[in-house]
Amino acid sequence: MKVNEEKRGRMVLNAKDMPDDVYEILNKKAFKRALTPYIVEIIRDNQKYKLILEKLDDIESKIDDITLNGTIKKENDIKVAATDDNLAEGIIVENINEVISEMDESDIIDGDF
Repeated sequence: MKVNEEKRGRMVLNAKDMPDDVYEILNKKAFKRALTPYIVEIIRDNQKYKLILEKLDDIESKIDDITLNGTIKKENDIKVAATDDNLAEGIIVENINEVISEMDESDIIDGDF
């Protein structure tokens, strides 16, 4: 929202309602004629922080939707990712003494560098 520059007037801060530490900071800025840029910077930083927090909330909710302790959660409906019937048992190999492999001729690349 852009305000017409002709209509802009002075603004007043009520110093009586400010905590002492805030008043002292603003008073120092006012003496240096740096109060307006300081307030503008604070407001812009505040807007950036709100945007960052919104993005982080979105990321957090997407992560929660993807997985939650081995289950897939979608719109308050929790579905088990895999049941015991679907799980296949494998063999755990503890000692491997020899690895045998081969390479297909079509995988060999003769680079002409």
